[in-house]
Amino acid sequence: MKRRLRLVGGAIHYENLDASGMATDIDRVTWTVDASFELSGANLFAYVVGNHLDNDGAMPDMDQFGIVGQGGYYLTEDWEAFARYEWGDSDTASEEDLSIITVGANYYIAGHALKWTTDVGFALDGVGATWASSGAGWREDASGEDGQVVVRSQIQLVF
Repeated sequence: MKRRLRLVGGAIHYENLDASGMATDIDRVTWTVDASFELSGANLFAYVVGNHLDNDGAMPDMDQFGIVGQGGYYLTEDWEAFARYEWGDSDTASEEDLSIITVGANYYIAGHALKWTTDVGFALDGVGATWASSGAGWREDASGEDGQVVVRSQIQLVF
């Protein structure tokens, strides 16, 4: 029998930042929608996130979005290859949209209890300050530069 798993989720968050002494209120709405699908040795997942800031006229409003899509396939019982695409719009005039392609592999040493992951990410455009992350390995590009490559490897232990 083929194993099938389908999951769909979503969340929304609203807050009003009404700091005393500030000339304006800031309304913030963040949201996400995600889905994943597994069938035998293949898997797909995707999510969309958004962040809307309404600055009550004191500063420009912002509509920020991001999308991630990833697919994987088990080559053997212990090896899984995957590819991912990430896109983001910070709604900042001085920054390019984020565009990253990542390919990698998981080696399941002891099932999902002990896993080794290695991947290589390619930034197709410049990585702006909004997207720079020491945790993910991306650094902010100087103006007019692009084409970063990030190589990551980790071992994950679940107990």
